[in-house]
Amino acid sequence: MEVEVGQIVGTHGIKGEVKIKAFTDFADERFAPGQMIRLEKGKHSVELEVDTHRFHKNMELVKFVGLDN
Repeated sequence: MEVEVGQIVGTHGIKGEVKIKAFTDFADERFAPGQMIRLEKGKHSVELEVDTHRFHKNMELVKFVGLDN
């Protein structure tokens, strides 16, 4: 089962973090390191592993494995 957990609304800094507006009440579980997240845009999709997650200024900041800038 797939659940829409949020929307990427921008980048944060220069180390690969993205700002996510969460649509879930369980952000700590959904964006926990090791979780797999599918990103979709139009007909394209890619599945990425969460490397780090933190909360900052009402946004979830997530870094994915292998995306460093």
